[in-house]
Amino acid sequence: MNDKKEIMTTQTFQYSYLVHAPAENIYTHLADPKSYIGLSPLVGKVSDIEWLIDDQQQRIVTYKTVEMFQFLGFINYPNPLNVVMTLAQPNQQIISDVQSGMNVSVRFVFDLNQQAGGTTVTETITASTPALLSRFAINQAKAVQQHRIKTLKQRMENPNQKSE
Repeated sequence: MNDKKEIMTTQTFQYSYLVHAPAENIYTHLADPKSYIGLSPLVGKVSDIEWLIDDQQQRIVTYKTVEMFQFLGFINYPNPLNVVMTLAQPNQQIISDVQSGMNVSVRFVFDLNQQAGGTTVTETITASTPALLSRFAINQAKAVQQHRIKTLKQRMENPNQKSE
């Protein structure tokens, strides 16, 4: 019997940005699992969406999705994800806990702060990964975050334009 434990690493990073839209609109968009199609360049579909209420009377959304990674420019790897999204504070905070089949777990916390001229979105990402996957997972999470910022701003600030 092999009792070796996998060495895990945890890293947290945060980014804040201004979106010229009301917090309510951003919250509604981020609270819909289908909105993540395109918000993440790796997500092409979501399935098995289920809406629940937790013990603290918060709305919970569970769903499944698949990220499509490409290694060396031509090797495709479908990475199935299970997501539990907590609508923690209406129009203020959404927390998504994502579990990957590669023993990678990522928590995304979106904090929305309405102000004159729009909403400051602070996105905090905490990734727990096997040490061997850490660099790749963190680089992917940061790239996805930057894509999401650009796409979210485009969708919220120019709702009549087709987003990428």
